[in-house]
Amino acid sequence: MKIIKTITVAIACAAFAAPAPANTQLAPDLGVVYVHTARNAPKITVDGKTADSATLPASNVKFECGAGRKVFFVLSNNTVVFMGENSEAKVVSFRQSQTAAKFPKDETEATRSECLIDIKKGDFFFVCPRLRPSSVMKISSPFGTFDVQSTEFAIKVSDNGMRISLAAGQASFKAPDGKTDFLKNKQTGTIVKSDAKERYPLKISYISVIDEEKMKPDFERCRNVFRSVVFKSDDNGKILAERVVHKEFLMRRADGDYR
Repeated sequence: MKIIKTITVAIACAAFAAPAPANTQLAPDLGVVYVHTARNAPKITVDGKTADSATLPASNVKFECGAGRKVFFVLSNNTVVFMGENSEAKVVSFRQSQTAAKFPKDETEATRSECLIDIKKGDFFFVCPRLRPSSVMKISSPFGTFDVQSTEFAIKVSDNGMRISLAAGQASFKAPDGKTDFLKNKQTGTIVKSDAKERYPLKISYISVIDEEKMKPDFERCRNVFRSVVFKSDDNGKILAERVVHKEFLMRRADGDYR
């Protein structure tokens, strides 16, 4: 009887100590898109219907900015996106593995997230938290898809090609034919459309000092937007966006008005 008890206890302890399966990590939940600033009423729709709120579920949110129209929007992992005039893009999907209420106050690294933004045309500036290695941020375009691990980058897409500039970070690129390239910190990738070629190669070079200086004001405006939004969760887990005012905002220069 003593031997049987010993075996039973050993089996129970082994069951208790067994490691959890590798796939027990919860699937990310749908995040939100917060429309921080909309200049001259750009068209914003969710699943084809006109948006009726500043805080939107981050699935099929389409932004269309015509002449003179601009917008700043923020994902609920604190990623800020600026769209210039004559721009069009869609947040196809954004999901995150934790609600905003669980973020530490000194959070400098985003929770695990999965994001796909489809850019059709226009000028864009992104300022993002440092993504976890397991996070995914994909930017698709008519010329290919970028998998980005960057805290600051700019993208321009037109009928004649596109350009991505990484102020900080790295990115991989996949062309429609499956060919891949890799961009490093302070590099620019350019695609020029040509009727003489079936495939448009990604030309890689380093960002010039002049271009870097030109981008600084737009990145700074994105950082100001980042500092003026706090995401929280209510008792039911719904993510809410709250505007805050810092002294840097009150001391801003006239040309930096990003309200």
